[in-house]
Parts: sequence; C-alpha cells; structure tokens
Amino acid sequence: MSVFNLGDCVRIGEGADPSLVGMEGTWQGIPWSIEENAGAPLSELISFFRVALSDGRVVEVEAVFVEPCPSPDDIVAS
Repeated sequence: MSVFNLGDCVRIGEGADPSLVGMEGTWQGIPWSIEENAGAPLSELISFFRVALSDGRVVEVEAVFVEPCPSPDDIVAS
C-alpha cells in the first residue's frame, strides 16, 4: 500500500517548519510522526521532513505543505 510519495501534499495543520519535529498525527488512516527536519525550508510553507510511520517504516517526504497546496509545477528545485 502506498502511504507517502515524494511531493505528496500533506496538511499537517500548523505549517511546515522545524518546530514541528516530534508532531504526530494520522494521514489517510496511517499514524505518523515527524522524526526530524531533514533539510532547510524552501519557503515559509515548505520544509523537508523524514516521517516515521507507525509500522516502523521511515519515509522521506519531499514537501509538507499547509493549505493551499501549490501544484507540482510550482515546486522548482534549486
């Protein structure tokens, strides 16, 4: 079952910033926690996180956004 994919738009409620490390929640029925900030924010809405899923997997999530989510075409690698 696919849980997270790179570039998925995931609303985590409080914004995407390093202070959210340790935050827990549920996404499409799968409990998750933000394990660590894995990179510097690209903007005030975008950060890179490593997300630990409840089944033990650790998944790299390319971008975690608050709403409104930009389209993939708006995300430009530097």
